[in-house]
Amino acid sequence: MLARATLPYRTLETFQLDVLGCAPSTSILLSGVADAILINAQFLRNDATQLAHTIAASGKRLTTIYISAAEPQAYFGLGVLQQAFPQAHILASGATVEAIRRQAGARVAHWGGILKHNAPRRIVMPQPYEGDSLQLEGRHIALRQLEAAFN
Repeated sequence: MLARATLPYRTLETFQLDVLGCAPSTSILLSGVADAILINAQFLRNDATQLAHTIAASGKRLTTIYISAAEPQAYFGLGVLQQAFPQAHILASGATVEAIRRQAGARVAHWGGILKHNAPRRIVMPQPYEGDSLQLEGRHIALRQLEAAFN
């Protein structure tokens, strides 16, 4: 499902895909005039690839990928997105980074056999970020509001 809302100088797109009958994998793309920020990276490689194509087709420069939770649905697709947008900063709260670091091996071991070619080829570790907002073309976007959208 793709939802889109337009505000002055900003577009919000939501990508929500059903993950094997489990909890949906949701990404939000916030777009300014020239730049964009992505919240969460999708679960399946195919879906992350589709998301990367959508972002590239928008003509926007992806400046930041923010991971809102230490759930595979949020970060398994990072390898695909990092390859497509190597200039983008990949960030998450320090607590989220530590949780991913602790759990990633077990999560890949569990999901690898199930997802097969759609499993991540490698885990990309976000950089810890303790700010309370992200900037998009001079506008501050409160992280608490973005994270609330996923809980």
